[in-house]
Amino acid sequence: WITRYATDNTASTATGKRSFTVAGYFNQLTKINDMKIDYSEHELKETEEFLKRLKLWLTSVNFFYLVPSFMRHYIPGLIQLMPPVPSVFRMASKDDEVAGMKWKAGQTFF
Repeated sequence: WITRYATDNTASTATGKRSFTVAGYFNQLTKINDMKIDYSEHELKETEEFLKRLKLWLTSVNFFYLVPSFMRHYIPGLIQLMPPVPSVFRMASKDDEVAGMKWKAGQTFF
């Protein structure tokens, strides 16, 4: 819950809008429908997706700090242990093989 509380505070300080992460967490834990907080489902799903991506980004950053670049580039299969950050898209300029996977020219991957 502390991650959600910190996210709520950071979002409201930076943007002036609430992110409803604590409310979404309360709705996940509550079994009784009468006690659930009435916010739009879209906002609650959006904040859950944001938290998932934030956790994945933090994990990916740790991977790139802890694993030397030589190991990331020259040991096959190592990059498959930790997928790249989903917001970083790459496009293959020619038919190529990256991390044991084949990509056609013009195909977008991350």
